[in-house]
Amino acid sequence: MVARPAFTDFGDERGLRSPRARLTELRLHAVEARAEALIALGRAAEAVPDLERPCGGAPL
Repeated sequence: MVARPAFTDFGDERGLRSPRARLTELRLHAVEARAEALIALGRAAEAVPDLERPCGGAPL
């Protein structure tokens, strides 16, 4: 499942910029926490697809 950015259907409404950024950050933290848990369980390969999506939009 590919997650869309929060409030995508509302366009670039000024009042939604801050909540959209906050939800995006929370989603990234959740993906990171899940990946760390999978790695700790020895299931690192399962974490790769989840990590590729956010990294594609925010490369180093």
